[in-house]
Amino acid sequence: MADVTDWKTGLSATVRFKNVENIQKGIEAAGEPSKTKAQKAAFAAETEAYNDSHSLEAYNAVCLALSSTASPASTTSPPIPSPQTTSSQPSTTIGPYHHCYLISTSPVSSVYHHADATTPLA
Repeated sequence: MADVTDWKTGLSATVRFKNVENIQKGIEAAGEPSKTKAQKAAFAAETEAYNDSHSLEAYNAVCLALSSTASPASTTSPPIPSPQTTSSQPSTTIGPYHHCYLISTSPVSSVYHHADATTPLA
């Protein structure tokens, strides 16, 4: 379990704040007129990414997605790629979910995308 938190202890406040600034710019570019609301949403989104990520790579991927495609409706969820752009790999079935595409792997997990628009996000 120590390996999971090692990346967090090595992450500086400067890097985290830079990610907040980038996410805030994405939120503002998506149409949020209030700098205060954009900043609050950016801090919340970065904190959620920090708390929920199990690796530095996952954290960076979430922050990058949030900074480049934030929308006023939801600033804490990265966009869902279409199945055609998700992976050139063949799809796999995970439980009741068919057509799942591998997005990323780390020493402790693998992340898959299920592109069914009717499936609610957790």
